[in-house]
Amino acid sequence: MFQEREFLSRQDLDQYADQNWDQIQSIWNKKLLLCYSDMMNGLYKLNENSEWGPMDNQEKWQQREYELRVNYYYIFSVPTRLDGKSCLLVRSS
Repeated sequence: MFQEREFLSRQDLDQYADQNWDQIQSIWNKKLLLCYSDMMNGLYKLNENSEWGPMDNQEKWQQREYELRVNYYYIFSVPTRLDGKSCLLVRSS
């Protein structure tokens, strides 16, 4: 389930991602869609069940993964001060 939606086929997932990818704000929701895509691709390769594949738009999924990696890097990279030292605060126990 993804936000109360169940993807019953590769086509369902691809169609949903094509229509909604740019509107999804949460990086974690996008990562979850990528996981679903990878899972479906693996299931298709395992038993060639047409429900889960083949992946017709592999380039789109690769672009989405690349976008996510670039955004993830910038969102979670540690900011530095002008003197080059990390601004990361570590809580001691």
